[in-house]
Amino acid sequence: MTVTRPGSETPLDAQDFLASSPLVPIELEPDGAVRFVGGQCEELSGFAPEEWAAPDFWAGHVVPDDLSNLSSARASTARGDGAGRVDFRLEHRTGRVVWVCETLRRVETPTGTVLRGYLMDITDRKRQEVAVWKAEERLRTLLRRAPDAMVLTELDGRIVDMNDQAEALFAYSRGEVVGSAIDHLLPERLRPRMPELRSAFDRDPERRTLVDGHGFAVERADGAEVPVEWSMSLVV
Repeated sequence: MTVTRPGSETPLDAQDFLASSPLVPIELEPDGAVRFVGGQCEELSGFAPEEWAAPDFWAGHVVPDDLSNLSSARASTARGDGAGRVDFRLEHRTGRVVWVCETLRRVETPTGTVLRGYLMDITDRKRQEVAVWKAEERLRTLLRRAPDAMVLTELDGRIVDMNDQAEALFAYSRGEVVGSAIDHLLPERLRPRMPELRSAFDRDPERRTLVDGHGFAVERADGAEVPVEWSMSLVV
């Protein structure tokens, strides 16, 4: 099949287009047996198309922890539950692990039902996600272990987390305050001071402590006020 580019007399051959795409076209039987896979599969995995057609290819090369999710996603697509998308780890011929995103849809052909779609190498994206997760986990660990009560907020003052010391100080659980404004933790008479404190921090972010306990307090869940020293720092 050929398609003519808009505004051009040069035909675009669909087969050439698929062959030059970084995506790996694939067609499966409903049970996962490979009927067709594009030549790009060798760059993705180190295995030639005929090796992908082996009955034990998936069991032999997909990381065992991911086999169940892969099978479930394909079974759902085969039942007609819509397009299926699943990420899984594939062991390259060299021994390294490649993250693959598989997107399939159910297609009815004259010879029966097949699953058609493509595979895409998402290893770099997964590595970035893991790096971000590790950075966030380190931050959560530091937050939990800090000796002082700490509350983590977005730039607009919306609470996203707090440590155990903050829970004890305010007598609120994380679930009760996450998503609410930090102003919620102040006595009502002091809430108008929050814009002033944020402005002071924006002008001089190196100045951590903005107010001490003289005349400044937070309000516990039971309504009691506790004098505190209030400081801010920016986490990027």
